[in-house]
Amino acid sequence: MALIFYAAIDDLTDLSRRLFEVPGIEIFEEYSPPDQPNLFFKTPDEIARYLSKGAGSFAAWPSGVGGTLTRKHVVFSSEHQENSGGTGRTVLESPAIIRVAAITDVEGCLNPSSIFCWTEKGARQRSMYGEEAIAGVDWSKLKSIVASVERWIKKSSPARLHSHPVMPAACSELNEGNAVLWNFGEKVGPAALETMSPQGR
Repeated sequence: MALIFYAAIDDLTDLSRRLFEVPGIEIFEEYSPPDQPNLFFKTPDEIARYLSKGAGSFAAWPSGVGGTLTRKHVVFSSEHQENSGGTGRTVLESPAIIRVAAITDVEGCLNPSSIFCWTEKGARQRSMYGEEAIAGVDWSKLKSIVASVERWIKKSSPARLHSHPVMPAACSELNEGNAVLWNFGEKVGPAALETMSPQGR
């Protein structure tokens, strides 16, 4: 399951607030900085500060759906160690992770964000997870959680660019002349937006 949308940091903070409403949710850095532990977030304000420092993603695991969260230590190549100044990083893994890609600045524009999670079929066909890990996930419950968040994004978005929702803070920045959208290689201004009718949300 995946949804592409446009969001400013305030929108992504509100998205994290919506995710925090899910019982048993854990929100964290999927990939740690070199030689540092992964950050776990307790509040939307922590997410906002994290994104404002240039972070490009965060992840969530609704523990009630199963799919145990595990840690894997990745050792960098010699070249990467030299470039990064670190020896490796920790990756948090689960087939039930919900990923939010949130690189808000590309070429001085608001870049498309996305929310993604595996479906059972996709995990079996294309993921690295074994049968035991996949069988441990309540896929219907995970799908319901992510579908609810996607509906919330669409419902809260006053406009869209083609089929992609544009969330409120992103719309405000665009209409006030403080931002343009990065439409997969093209810079786009407010004239390109379509209003999201209640029926189309």
